[in-house]
Amino acid sequence: MIEKERKSVDYLVINELKKQSLTISLAESCTGGKIASLMTRKSGASSYFKGSLVCYSKGSKVNILNISKDLIESKGSVSKEVAREMAISAKLLFNSNIAISVTGNAGPTRGDLKKKIGTVFIGIAKYSKVMVHKFSFSGDRDKIIKNAVEQSFKLIYSDLIKE
Repeated sequence: MIEKERKSVDYLVINELKKQSLTISLAESCTGGKIASLMTRKSGASSYFKGSLVCYSKGSKVNILNISKDLIESKGSVSKEVAREMAISAKLLFNSNIAISVTGNAGPTRGDLKKKIGTVFIGIAKYSKVMVHKFSFSGDRDKIIKNAVEQSFKLIYSDLIKE
């Protein structure tokens, strides 16, 4: 059990954040706080974890993350543009070095602008750079969410180790 835990990507991310003395924050939508839960499961999380917001509804994205209502209406909550703004807002709100955002359609029904079920956008804001990655996951709601969480950790780990 401990050996498996050491190899998990969330454990590797946490170790890299500590090693590099970096802080992270999150803005989650379709993952519903699952990334934050994994980030904080180890003692000492306050040394690298600044906080998280679960902004599931359009209203919370507008009112809490200050995402433009016009942007959401024109591009949809599940879009590259909204994922980008979510990451930027989380980084600013929590004053962290890095922020991750996740927005997507996990199903079982289609949401705004009829985005295909399994479409997920993951944004990473680090320093003054923002990257957004689009994924098309398959499976049921739980599998899509699980894949979005795993991919978020893989992306941030890859970004952390390439420096």
